[in-house]
Amino acid sequence: MTTIKKPASHDPFTRVCIELIEDEHSIYSITANEDHCARYAERSIGIVTALVPHIGYDNAGRIAALALDNGLGVAELVRREGLLSAEPLAAILSPSTMTTNL
Repeated sequence: MTTIKKPASHDPFTRVCIELIEDEHSIYSITANEDHCARYAERSIGIVTALVPHIGYDNAGRIAALALDNGLGVAELVRREGLLSAEPLAAILSPSTMTTNL
């Protein structure tokens, strides 16, 4: 474990960060629940932004409103509306596509 020199700062945020880094039972032992994270991503209305170039601004806005009103996923609504088929939709909304094609 790396020893970190504590700053003379009395900033509470800095102190907490240092304690988290030094504590071996802290953030380094956390494991993400990938299924849970995927469900959050699928239900996020924000992913509609990635669809704008493919389905248009008006359709994207309408899908976002429907998703918000009905609690349905964006991808599900896009498929239901026939705006994109499953394969291109999955490619557009894949986490790797949305995080590398910036």
